Amino acid sequence: GGPAGSGSGFLFTVLSGYALLLCLVTGVLLTSDCLSQERRDGTLGLLFLTDLHGYDVVLGKFMAASLNAFYALLALLPVMALTLLLGGVTGAEFWRTALALVNALFFSLAVGLCVSAFCRVAARALRGAFELVLLLSAGLPALAVVLPPFGRVVSWSALSWFSPFTAFVAARGSFLGAGPRRFYTVLLTSHALAWLLLGLASYALPRLWQEHGRAGFLACRFRGLFMLGKEPAL
Repeated sequence: GGPAGSGSGFLFTVLSGYALLLCLVTGVLLTSDCLSQERRDGTLGLLFLTDLHGYDVVLGKFMAASLNAFYALLALLPVMALTLLLGGVTGAEFWRTALALVNALFFSLAVGLCVSAFCRVAARALRGAFELVLLLSAGLPALAVVLPPFGRVVSWSALSWFSPFTAFVAARGSFLGAGPRRFYTVLLTSHALAWLLLGLASYALPRLWQEHGRAGFLACRFRGLFMLGKEPAL
């Protein structure tokens, strides 16, 4: 309530915001070249000569790349929890923020893997993953604010629900409005999008790794969405 409480609330906001930025950047750095490197090395086709499916490869890469990142995030949480001792931050807000950070890391890892499944060149995969994370994390909430309502029924505010940043902001009680249910709705929406991206990567990877025929056409169309251009065949 007093100056100490407001100061600890500001400190918690700074620490959690820094953790959110790390989650969004680290996930992309760890996974954007996971699958594209396998394609450049010519080892991706060998994986599909076995009984492995696309989801086996994608989830295996996801687990290998994400383990250290999740441990690092867990190491940050006790530092953020120190603000609870100063007041100004409730335990419910802390745990909601922790869930939002885990979701943001999961989301960025999924984006990196999805883009990596469609790319071959490391630099372009990294750029495409960063562009997609920026679009989904900041672009969708910005569009929801800028776009006017479409008639009396359709509201663009639902666009922001797909952003992990919206779940992070909603973790603080002042944003919830209707209560914690709004936070969990937004959190599950962005988390479902992350699983959708992993599913897309799992479906596309065994069909696009050779880049012949229709598969090559689809890969080029996907790259064009993120201004990746035409990649050279290596």
